[in-house]
Amino acid sequence: QVNGRSQVKNFEDIIRLDLKYQQNWSLMYDIKLIIKTVGILFDKSGGAY
Repeated sequence: QVNGRSQVKNFEDIIRLDLKYQQNWSLMYDIKLIIKTVGILFDKSGGAY
């Protein structure tokens, strides 16, 4: 979601993002995603409701 998946309408693009996650997975990759998610939660430009 933090990489834009929620805005993707094309099914092939959704699959591409999922495959990218699977191919790049590592503990550090997940930690980066968590940090990015926390940043969006506290972003004043409307990242979280």
